Amino acid sequence: MLLGPIFNREFLTVPRRARHYVQRTAYLGTLWIVGLTAYQTMVGWTHSATLGETARFGAVLFQLLTLLMLALFLFFSALSAASAVAREKDRRTFVLLLMTDLRDSEIVLGKILGSLLPIWLLLATTVPLLMLLLLLGGVSLQQIIQAVLVTAATSLAAASLGGLVALWRDRTFQSLALTVLLVVFYLCLARGLALLFELIPALAGQPVLAWLDPFEALRAVHDPLAS
Repeated sequence: MLLGPIFNREFLTVPRRARHYVQRTAYLGTLWIVGLTAYQTMVGWTHSATLGETARFGAVLFQLLTLLMLALFLFFSALSAASAVAREKDRRTFVLLLMTDLRDSEIVLGKILGSLLPIWLLLATTVPLLMLLLLLGGVSLQQIIQAVLVTAATSLAAASLGGLVALWRDRTFQSLALTVLLVVFYLCLARGLALLFELIPALAGQPVLAWLDPFEALRAVHDPLAS
């Protein structure tokens, strides 16, 4: 009840949609295909892998899957939140929401977190798959937890941006296009700051980049000893 009826409606209706199960099956199937392809490339099926090869494969597969997850959730979260608000404006129902007794926070958080609910459910289904990598070696439980937290925080920030742009613009195409452009611009700006920090000796090695760039934060998770 803290998030309002809009989020409660999404919470009750998302598990009843057939596309929710189709998306989850397709998403996990894609990750399994990526894992099998990586195993075929690194180890192969002609001989039994040693413990060292298994550990190296586990570390590489963890990096590959988490990078893929972060890239997908970054853009899908932003577009999902933007389209959730833009659809209300297209149907001329957003004005009706403003005329109700709902608070501003209930409308904004309800739309943004409601659009994030299917995405975070996909993230939750990824956790058991990442836990299986512990059996291969080369990955620690702390790295898995940190990677999931980085992905969840990134998706929340991206959804907040998408919701802000959709509340600002009136057209759906404008909202989606501007959201993608702002996400790309922010990533380019973060990488530019990283290059600037490397050129200035006094700022080299500062951990602030991991707080600004989600991919830099994930890289620190991949290589904890160097961070």
